[in-house]
Amino acid sequence: MFDLFGKLGKIGIGCGITGAILGSLAGLVAIIVAGIVTGLPAWAIVLIGLVVLLISGGIFATFYFVFKAVLGPEVERRKLLESGEPAEATILAVTDTGVTVNRIYPVVKVLLEVRPQGRPPYQVETKMMLNRMDIPQIQSGKVVPVKIDPRRPQRVAIVMPQEAGAGVASPVDARTAEQMLVSADQANEAIRQSGMPAQAKILQAQALGIEVNGPNPAMKLVLEVYPANRPAFQAEAIAVVAQASIPNYQPDKMVFVKFDPNDTTKVAIDHSQP
Repeated sequence: MFDLFGKLGKIGIGCGITGAILGSLAGLVAIIVAGIVTGLPAWAIVLIGLVVLLISGGIFATFYFVFKAVLGPEVERRKLLESGEPAEATILAVTDTGVTVNRIYPVVKVLLEVRPQGRPPYQVETKMMLNRMDIPQIQSGKVVPVKIDPRRPQRVAIVMPQEAGAGVASPVDARTAEQMLVSADQANEAIRQSGMPAQAKILQAQALGIEVNGPNPAMKLVLEVYPANRPAFQAEAIAVVAQASIPNYQPDKMVFVKFDPNDTTKVAIDHSQP
């Protein structure tokens, strides 16, 4: 439905706007002709014409603002899905706006904690149109993939499973995964070069469904980091793990890391340590 809207809907909207303008002009001409034929004074013809224009303008403005408020967020979301930067987010709250499109697509507000690669997490609220079958996937506490506008980080789009693809990744999904890993690797390398060393305990380990150079999975790790001269803290890291080393990257295992002393959300696994 959303793809159909994105392609054919724009054509329909353009035709509708063109029809509304032409219809208003035709009505105005008809009123002027009728006024002349019936002998109405010029001021009456002008007054009636202005009323017709105001009514037509009001209808057009109402259509535009309803479209912008209801369907505009979905149009923006589709653009972000195509060109946004991949990241991860946790759903903090979901609120029904009370608006439903075609009686089956509720529009909801979603409060997210977004975690971009190499940058501090932040909260943002976004709107989206849902298929009712997808409602169980958009609930508080769920971790979801998102796309963000790197120039305007407040613009965020949730990537639904059917949009990310299931099973074998499509070329678009492969590019998205590659971009995410390249971004994570660059951030990790910068932390390894200038960060402070520490040990960390793995609290959670999750495979991201991406393999690098054969069967070596990319993993997201939730860590409790133990610096030498400051309190322990929790952070997340993404790392590519050799297949043979997977048992060493499981909950309760200890690993070596580097962290940014000025921003403890930035942590990288230090594979150079034994």
